[in-house]
Amino acid sequence: MIEILYQNYYQIKHFFFPILAFALSFLGANSKYKPIIITAFIIFCICVVVHSILAWRNKVFEINSNHVKISKGVYKKTHNEIPLSRIKSINTSDSLLKRMFNISDFHLEIIGGDEISFVLSNREIKDLKKDLFSQIPEESNKVISQRLNLLEYTLIALTNGKLYLSSLSICFAMGSFITSHFAVQLGLTTKEQMVHQQADERSFWNKSNEALSTTHASEWLIVLYVLLGIFVISCIINLIVSYLTYRNFKINNNGKELTIQYGIINKKNFVIPVSHIRSIQIIEPFLFQFFGYAQVRVDNIGVGQQRTAWLTLMPAIKKKNIKRLLNEYLSQFDNVNIELRPDKRTIPYYLLTHVFKLYKVICIAILFYFSPKVSLAILILFIFSGFMSWRHSGLTFNQNFLAYSTSIFFKRKTIVTLKKYVQTTGIRKGILTRRNQKAHYVFSLFSESVMERYRCSFLDNYKANDFLNYITKNKN
Repeated sequence: MIEILYQNYYQIKHFFFPILAFALSFLGANSKYKPIIITAFIIFCICVVVHSILAWRNKVFEINSNHVKISKGVYKKTHNEIPLSRIKSINTSDSLLKRMFNISDFHLEIIGGDEISFVLSNREIKDLKKDLFSQIPEESNKVISQRLNLLEYTLIALTNGKLYLSSLSICFAMGSFITSHFAVQLGLTTKEQMVHQQADERSFWNKSNEALSTTHASEWLIVLYVLLGIFVISCIINLIVSYLTYRNFKINNNGKELTIQYGIINKKNFVIPVSHIRSIQIIEPFLFQFFGYAQVRVDNIGVGQQRTAWLTLMPAIKKKNIKRLLNEYLSQFDNVNIELRPDKRTIPYYLLTHVFKLYKVICIAILFYFSPKVSLAILILFIFSGFMSWRHSGLTFNQNFLAYSTSIFFKRKTIVTLKKYVQTTGIRKGILTRRNQKAHYVFSLFSESVMERYRCSFLDNYKANDFLNYITKNKN
């Protein structure tokens, strides 16, 4: 029964309800098509309930000492046997409601990108974890519990784009509710105007265009104040959500598996075999760099689009403490020092390559037509982005790992990958690189993505042969 409720909730929340909200906002809440849309929504929900009941009845799994056997399907039944060695991670998540029933969402991620999900009792999940990773010897536990301070929560909140978009949606929804139900009481409109607006059956977009065309210049200041207020409220919501998300952050490494736990209301629990960790990422958003902070993530074998393609090892940590963190929990990635870096003579090449891209040239040209000052500001921004890319670019490779550093629109990223997961290496040269004894170092990694390839440009040429033979040396 819990599985049925979970399936229904997930489908309606993530698929049908957003479609309903978009349709009503596009056509207008008072549109003559509103009854048809709501009727269609109810029919779809009934279909989802029926489909979820059939899916629950036909979904069966069995775990023995060697395989996980899965049987599922409504219209077409499938049977799979997956060796335990192909499991790359286990993760669980729950909510306040699920904890009341002592159950959690249980996810098995398979090397290759597949995922198996069930809703099970916590006791069953605990027994399954022991069975699945029992083949790997266990060592003494290393546990770290990080209590983030206000600055760290603020940095996380202000640099999480997806979270910020969600908080903006909440603010706009609250604003729409207030203006729809309390506009007269707040003095925003008269009762006659409110009745006229409710009788207006035009779509949201037509109403918005008319409002923009009739707004006077003096009223735009009020609009700016409103937008500023929405931004501040969004930041506060982000801060609260970040606190609820990363509170009680814990890392546990017992030698065979890495366990990451965090959350208050929705608790997250990820378990990854240490032998399946492919690489780490040290991320420094632009705001983090001002305060000397960074984020540390881990990549699983076969990084793909699943929930643990990468996991946050530390959401915010002082850069000076990263070395100690890796030494205690992931010593195979310790002692990372970027050796190859582009010299000052290559700065013009980085600036040019970051400006003269087709989409950037088109963007600047269009903006120049409407506002030359704005286009100049954007051009300076692109040039500064190119300079930051030059400043943070670098590469190093040795018998243990390959490390690559870059900057993507002011966000610095360092990827450290174990040598055995480097798939190909190559050297590219053009007219400019040959003339200046430089080369572009390119490499690709084992991944579930169609292509995971990286390039470090305009580095010195003296290590090109060693880089080309990197894979061969690995095999020997």
